[in-house]
Amino acid sequence: MEFGPSSEKYHIDTRSGLARSTMEPTRRQFLGAATASAVAGLGGCQSGDGTGTPTDTPGSPTPSDTETPAGDGGTTKMVAAAAHADHGEILVDGDGRTLYMFDQDSRGDLASACTDGCADAWPPLTAEADPAAGDGVTADLDTFARGDGATQVAAGGWPLYYFAEDDDPGDAAGHGVNDAWWVLAPDGTPKRPESAAVQVDTHPAHGDILVDGAGRTLYMFDSDTQGNLASTCTDGCAEAWPPLTTAGTPQAGEGLTADLTTFEREDGTAQVAANGWPLYYFADDDEPGDATGQGVNEAWWVLGPDGAPKRPAQATVAVREHPEYGDVLVDGDGMTLYMFDQDETDPPASVCSGGCASTWPPLTTEAEPTVGEAVTAAIDTFEREDGATQVAAGGWPLYGYASDTEPGDATGQGANDVWWVLAPDGTPQRATESSGSNGGGSDY
Repeated sequence: MEFGPSSEKYHIDTRSGLARSTMEPTRRQFLGAATASAVAGLGGCQSGDGTGTPTDTPGSPTPSDTETPAGDGGTTKMVAAAAHADHGEILVDGDGRTLYMFDQDSRGDLASACTDGCADAWPPLTAEADPAAGDGVTADLDTFARGDGATQVAAGGWPLYYFAEDDDPGDAAGHGVNDAWWVLAPDGTPKRPESAAVQVDTHPAHGDILVDGAGRTLYMFDSDTQGNLASTCTDGCAEAWPPLTTAGTPQAGEGLTADLTTFEREDGTAQVAANGWPLYYFADDDEPGDATGQGVNEAWWVLGPDGAPKRPAQATVAVREHPEYGDVLVDGDGMTLYMFDQDETDPPASVCSGGCASTWPPLTTEAEPTVGEAVTAAIDTFEREDGATQVAAGGWPLYGYASDTEPGDATGQGANDVWWVLAPDGTPQRATESSGSNGGGSDY
């Protein structure tokens, strides 16, 4: 694997993950030398007024301090803070050249895992005297002896390095190389990319749902295709429904069982998907816990911990052939549906509540009912006294029967001479003679 211009290439050693330089020896010697003059050279050939104080380079970070002479004749290395256009405040040397840390080092150990060829590509920041901290630098500065005898500077416990591919002050081409090299904040914290987090939170209306690391509700979009790992929400849609993007591997919170994956969007960002569904926010959700996007346009839904969309329960009315009563209306599970003679039909209204509704559970729905092909009855809905939405066929409110245990059961037919199965057109299939004693009780 190579990166960098063709004249100066770096190869990744698959055994160590380190960058190996293939530069000409003179260039390598210049970068790797441990003398104070060579280290100063790593900061670039200073331009200035002849006093040794570098002048600002247009377009580059401008640290407030530079190297200063030490009392013993050595050079005190300055570690300064400078504003970078992409990374914010970062650590630089006295000449404004970007400094890095290496993930294979151990913070606080004051030892370097980058030697030999790695040190050619990532020259350590060395010093002959105690380093000085510039304005804005809050990281503790330390030094330690490298294996070659040079003294390397550390910030916040992290050994500091240059990147040989950075040609000028302000360059930060080493950031993120091999997912192991990062610039540092003034407090010595590595500026690794933020990885999105997906976790589970309990919503009062929707139960356990997926949220991000800050507790903000996440959604899926019915126009996307599960498993395709592509988003159909772009431009204006993406402004209203911002995608959950990540700069690293997404982190799964406790209780999450959905597989998390990522894919590249058209704009080059990496979007997170759960159980194959691309994840989004809703711009109108102001605070963690808001879920005002649920059901918008009947296309946007929150997701359960397994990544399954939490679409509203949708009742189904279909037709099934019964050996005794012919074609009758059934629900989506094939369970027989009934009507009640005491109900009203125009408009539909139910008089079955309380204990009656326990024995004869109403067919309710949270969305427009699905209607099977063989159903010819007009299917409507109405609001019950308890606020639930009940389904009606041909004007008759529909019910199940608690004593029916399997699809095809119709033990409620004729109960108390008031409960009847229905034909596909919604007509009650009343018996010509009383069925008498079938269950249901004296009141229903």
